[in-house]
Amino acid sequence: MDLSADLSTGERIRVLRESRGISRASLAQLCGRGTDWLKKIESGERELRSHTLLLRLAAALQVHDLAALTGRDSGPAASVPLGRLAHPAMPAI
Repeated sequence: MDLSADLSTGERIRVLRESRGISRASLAQLCGRGTDWLKKIESGERELRSHTLLLRLAAALQVHDLAALTGRDSGPAASVPLGRLAHPAMPAI
């Protein structure tokens, strides 16, 4: 998906989440956060500074490079380890 360069990080997260058909509540839960937190991130009311949370969001949204979320292409690519996310409703293997 090609995102506009003028979108903020929160707007990028919202566009990617909606394009994948993921509810705000589901994405927030996958990141271990509340729905209100994600709503504030998407609306720009709250800044997302945590690298760990950026990685969790990217993995949940199946994004391979953090630049897709941050819009910053400068520097080396920040690869996102994709795979199965931990969720309390899923049994341990």
